[in-house]
Amino acid sequence: MMTHHHKKLYIIGVGDDGLSGLSSDIVSLIHHAKYIYGGVRHLNMIDDNDIIGKKCIWQKVIEDDINTIKKYIADNTGQYVCVLASGNPLHYGIAKKILSYCVDDTTITHDDIDIIPHHSIFTLASAYLHWSLEDCTLLTIHGRTLSQLVHAIQPNAKLLVLTSHGEDVKNIAQYLQQHHISINYFYIMEHLGGEKQQCYDFNNLDDVINHNYFADLNVVALHITDDLQYIHRPYITLPDDHFIHDGKMTKQDIRAITLNALCPAKNLILWDLGAGAGSIAIEWARYGGITYAVEYQYKRIKMIQDNIQQLAITNCNIVKGKNLDVIADLPIPDAIFIGGGICDKIIKQSLNTLRPYGRLVVNSVTLESEQILIQHYLRTGGHIKRLHIEHSDAVGHLNAWRPSMSVCQWIYQKNISEKDMDKKTANA
Repeated sequence: MMTHHHKKLYIIGVGDDGLSGLSSDIVSLIHHAKYIYGGVRHLNMIDDNDIIGKKCIWQKVIEDDINTIKKYIADNTGQYVCVLASGNPLHYGIAKKILSYCVDDTTITHDDIDIIPHHSIFTLASAYLHWSLEDCTLLTIHGRTLSQLVHAIQPNAKLLVLTSHGEDVKNIAQYLQQHHISINYFYIMEHLGGEKQQCYDFNNLDDVINHNYFADLNVVALHITDDLQYIHRPYITLPDDHFIHDGKMTKQDIRAITLNALCPAKNLILWDLGAGAGSIAIEWARYGGITYAVEYQYKRIKMIQDNIQQLAITNCNIVKGKNLDVIADLPIPDAIFIGGGICDKIIKQSLNTLRPYGRLVVNSVTLESEQILIQHYLRTGGHIKRLHIEHSDAVGHLNAWRPSMSVCQWIYQKNISEKDMDKKTANA
């Protein structure tokens, strides 16, 4: 560890054992800082008589403090700021936000900031349980909702969940109970690595709910059984009855083919134009992408809102308005799906806006919009197909195939020739 101060900002991870768990060099950094930022718990670990600077408790709007830090370290040399954080500041910690606000590569660069991690709460929990971290899903509901759990609850899953306070433990147990999710083990680990370390082991959710008190500093470990209801199995695309809709929705079979053509991935941006019930936008979000669902009809906007809420989707943004009126203000997309409001102008504007190597997928069920797709395919290239789906249905006391409406689908990847695109999507 360095002994000479040459950084403008130090972000220091601290364990529950406080300064005693840090090296003397790191403690010296803290004691000699001009300003020391942190939560009440962290700042209470420091004796006022040992420091030459000032303690600063995070305000409710933490971005205001970060901007103050940025201004100070940009304007001053020779003195520095320390920020105290729990465990590893870059794992569900404050460091990511500070870096995004402070580093501008002109007045402040990454060379001006040093991040000194401590053992993360997840590392301590996995060591206590003898669970390998690569076998676990790591989550936080600190300042977030329980919806973080929804997509992680899978058969035989091991979850490590950082909470905000003791009541969160009971909230998790109640959530599992309400959704009939069985557990093998439910562990609560308080003050890991500190003098007050206490761990509880439950195999009955009622015992968790009825427990008198859990400390605010805790992490929950769940081992889910493999005996889950079918609704909790990981669908590639969700069944139609998972959505509130008016019948005009991209149905599950076509939705699966469409998602495959769009190629969803984490953090990529999708425009869902003419979103309807929001099924494509929501499916993209389930894969970790960011979606903008554009819809102008009030009833359908309400359906999208209800679907987002009931399916616990956190990265789907509703944009109210007609396609051509609102897309100029949206972030540049990696993919665009047009399922409603198909016209020549919206397709041209989508092609112009799409990020290089982004994908445009358009589904049509009417002859008029199909003609538009065919013309764009002939001029621009890509791949076009017609999709027919039939399901068995009762005819009297017998069964027969009942066809759904055919869907014409055009797929285009920007900056890819028609020949290359056909090779890439012929089996999509």
